[in-house]
Amino acid sequence: MMKDLLGLPAHNEKAGICFKCPAKPEDVGQVHSTASWRQAFFSQWSFMERFFREARPISPVWAFPGFTLSAVRLDWLHIVDLGIAADTCGNILWQLQEKMEGDNIKDRLATLFLLIRAAYKRHGVDQDTLATLTQTMIRKDASSPPKLKAKGAEVRRLVPILAELCHQHLDSSVPVEEATIAVIHWLLEAYNALNIEPYMPYLLEDAAKKFALQYVALKDFLADGIHWRPKPKLHVFMHLAASDTNPKELWCYRDEDFGGAAAAMVRAKGGWNTPKSSSEQVLDKFRAKNSLPARQVFLIHVAPPCGTASRAREIPIKGQPSPPVLRSEAFPAGLPGLSPSWQAKVDSANSIYRRAARFCAWLLEEAPHTHFCVENPARSYMWLLPEFRDLRPRCSVVPYDACMHGGARAKHQELWTSLPELSALARQCFALGMLPSNESARTATHKQPRTSKAVVLIDEYPYQVTVPLPSGQLPALDDKNCLCAALGPVPVGSKVLRVNFEGGVVFPKRPRPDRKLADQVLLAGHSAVASITCGVYRDPLQFAKLSLTLTHPFDVATALPDQALTVLARVLLDGPLTVVRRRLDLYLTWRKWAQELEGREEQLHASLHPSVASVVRGKKLLLLDRIAKSLDWPDEHLHHDLTGRKSQAAEVLKPLLWDKIAQSPANPHEQDLFDITHAEFSEKGWLDPARSWDELEDYFKGSWVPARRFAVEQRGKLRPIDDLAENGVNSAFAPCDKLTLRAIDEVVWTAAFIMRALICRGSVHVPLSTGEVISGPLHPFWASNTSRARPLVKTVDLKSAYKQLPLHPSDHRLCVVSLRRPSDSRVVGYVSKVLPFGASASVTAFNRVARLLQRILQEAWVMTSNYFDDYPILELSALAGSCDKTVHNILSLLGFTRAADKEEDFAPAANLLGVTLDLSDPTLKHVRVANREDKCTEMSASIDQVLDKGFLKASEVASLFGRIQFMEGQLLGRLGRLALMELRSLCSSNGELRLGKFECDAFRNLKQRLVSGPPRAIPTAIPRGCACVFTDGACEFEDGLPVCTIGGILYHNQEGSWNTRFFACRMPATLVQKWSNAGKRHFDWTR
Repeated sequence: MMKDLLGLPAHNEKAGICFKCPAKPEDVGQVHSTASWRQAFFSQWSFMERFFREARPISPVWAFPGFTLSAVRLDWLHIVDLGIAADTCGNILWQLQEKMEGDNIKDRLATLFLLIRAAYKRHGVDQDTLATLTQTMIRKDASSPPKLKAKGAEVRRLVPILAELCHQHLDSSVPVEEATIAVIHWLLEAYNALNIEPYMPYLLEDAAKKFALQYVALKDFLADGIHWRPKPKLHVFMHLAASDTNPKELWCYRDEDFGGAAAAMVRAKGGWNTPKSSSEQVLDKFRAKNSLPARQVFLIHVAPPCGTASRAREIPIKGQPSPPVLRSEAFPAGLPGLSPSWQAKVDSANSIYRRAARFCAWLLEEAPHTHFCVENPARSYMWLLPEFRDLRPRCSVVPYDACMHGGARAKHQELWTSLPELSALARQCFALGMLPSNESARTATHKQPRTSKAVVLIDEYPYQVTVPLPSGQLPALDDKNCLCAALGPVPVGSKVLRVNFEGGVVFPKRPRPDRKLADQVLLAGHSAVASITCGVYRDPLQFAKLSLTLTHPFDVATALPDQALTVLARVLLDGPLTVVRRRLDLYLTWRKWAQELEGREEQLHASLHPSVASVVRGKKLLLLDRIAKSLDWPDEHLHHDLTGRKSQAAEVLKPLLWDKIAQSPANPHEQDLFDITHAEFSEKGWLDPARSWDELEDYFKGSWVPARRFAVEQRGKLRPIDDLAENGVNSAFAPCDKLTLRAIDEVVWTAAFIMRALICRGSVHVPLSTGEVISGPLHPFWASNTSRARPLVKTVDLKSAYKQLPLHPSDHRLCVVSLRRPSDSRVVGYVSKVLPFGASASVTAFNRVARLLQRILQEAWVMTSNYFDDYPILELSALAGSCDKTVHNILSLLGFTRAADKEEDFAPAANLLGVTLDLSDPTLKHVRVANREDKCTEMSASIDQVLDKGFLKASEVASLFGRIQFMEGQLLGRLGRLALMELRSLCSSNGELRLGKFECDAFRNLKQRLVSGPPRAIPTAIPRGCACVFTDGACEFEDGLPVCTIGGILYHNQEGSWNTRFFACRMPATLVQKWSNAGKRHFDWTR
């Protein structure tokens, strides 16, 4: 039906078997991660190109607005239940019957069926069971591959039964039988992944990959061409499992009647059999059969224009005048006193809004079977009009974020609808409002996005032009998709963005229009090229003038989120008394909430799993949840997960890991590591008691995995690491959140802003990302005596941070901390009850809590950032004592333990996050960031050791380069980066790397810079005027010799005076030759 109605490829087509990728029949068995079909998935355009290339008839369904390839979904019933699961069950049933007693196949199948019936009863399965089991239900003849003939629900019920029977009757010491046990296990894990709430797609994808690999391995092992023969549905299963949507949401079990009816209606005697004729036939028969009135409508979607009602008009635009504000909450129908032209636009929009609202109200009264939905931004002033206020009580309001439905913008939207089922569209983006989007981050740092809808500092094109092409042919374009000659009003060099055909085909902005594809479109019967849309660039002088109006990223808040900016502004504007009062009031309010929740907290802790309760003892989880809700914290599932109601699953082969631990060479830290581990059980309660292999097998019923523990020495102390990468658990985890680690940037910028405000002693002006600006005079208490407001810094560190959060009880089997006991050299395993240090999932899980704690502290007007378990804090000197007490009291109230022994007092300079931050400049003109002295000493010694040995082990390269690169980032200049670039080739080498003179010189250069290089000094003074510098370098060859040239232009605008300077020259030939002799790349060094 998919082929007849939509023209999709069938599973036996030689040109391709899949509509998701270019896989062919011979690719069915290619299931590994490097399979060729995984490298090129179809987009809408490449899929349509395949239609043209193969001369397929195009169904009119593809012309329906919004109907794209993404609307065609894969269904679990036909792919799994009636596909790969039926194949798997058939092969296993055939293998199991050979283990049964009986003189012939019929008798053996009868014995096997009795075992299945007993298993049904044991598991309480009383429906969707096999009524019988015969040879023809498994395979037709000796040459046909086994496949169970049964209903989808019957196959689904049989999978866990067969997994149990395989464990009972197959011998895991026989390779093929062990593989059979594994393949049914991973199929069962795939089924189980559908029922985990909330749905975690990586669990299904991981189980599907391992199932497919084992399935194909069985085929290769038997190599008889019959048993375990992979079919196209195994390939399609890979695509189904890779989707982010739970297949349960797309069940087609209930649609089977409709599918059968559609298949019956598509049958015709004679005539054309094309997607167009088939689709028309189905639609005509369906309408006639169901006697639907020709004009009966089910749903009407209304999307009124939001231009005049948008609050985006209130956001100022840098470098150009902002559009006028037309409405407000007090005047949603329009501000009084608008100009006649703007008043006419507002009146026209109001007419549309009111008619839409009255029409929806009429539908509710007169046509209740016809539903409606109205769409607009969530904060649109349209919703505040009286007609919509009256409509709201009779509607379902569906809030959603556009980015959760494929939108390119992080935008809050709302649907008002009479159809409650549309509530399923409500999707919230947890990162929205917490983190800047990639587009806004690039914009803030002056990285120009190309052909993007993101608001940019300087538009790439001042205007675009659509030019008709009477000839119907594309003009000559260069390699950058730009015009080689002027085209009417469009100057040479303008960029072609779109190519428009009269038949409606529009090429996307990127990649470059494909002439070959254009020819195929023409051959397919479409009209010639109708027009092209070009972006016209500014000339260099126009661009330079506009660039001088920009603000340098160092002078604006590119690094800080709005909440941190708000805290900074309030502290400077409101003065110390208001800040202290707010902190005290908040703490007293939260303490009162804690007292109110005390009884419920006890009940909650009593209801938790014992292992979870022991870890979170003392933490006020309900209080944390209530505070989070009062702050509208986006992570709504955090409380649910903290109480141990979320898990992940994975399992790998155990004996090899256990043997590796037992046979590992003796280590000087072995006894100390074991003592630390045993203390985590006996003293801290983080681990369960030690168990042997047999005890663990019995405790977890064979389903567990060891995590080898090893030690890393850091500053004279041993840090235990649990290796969850080695046992495969980390590979089964896919983070859903991206961590942004900007603590240093946030602290430095905040300190620079405070110093600048104290130097000026005037007004404070803090713009937010929403367009709102917090401004006012610096509070007199700070302005009258700047020593009171000098910024001080410190770090508050959570003690044993990961160990303060529990591991879900169902995940205990994934982290059995395993090491050798020195006293008897036996390997023992300790079941971890806390987040393990060494698990990828621990990082994301802990940071969800850490970011909430940061937000809670910011609510108390504490200027803090967050870097995992460290909280760098800035405070004005007069408020240092208040800040200390506030932070300590809040953490204590919530039950989180800080590392009091490591915490230092507020000071003008402090070591934090691997660097020394120095705010002690008496003139307040610079913030300095330098490498810590102890790190410089350690790195100097490490480089000396490498130079003395004259070689470097490949295993040491990544660690050494990472440390050098971090420290190089705190120094001014680029010479160190050039030296690192020259040494980067070592990272791709293996074995023992001998250092030549060139590499030794580079290491000496790096050492000299790290020891004596100047630290970064960030100026805090307001810049005098704006300066823009454009530089470039080039390397060309003349007579076989490199010729390197450099040039630059400087524009400086000061007090309205515009100065220009430039330089251009050739690099000395002797210097270029020196680079050549050293084997350096001329272009890199020229630039």
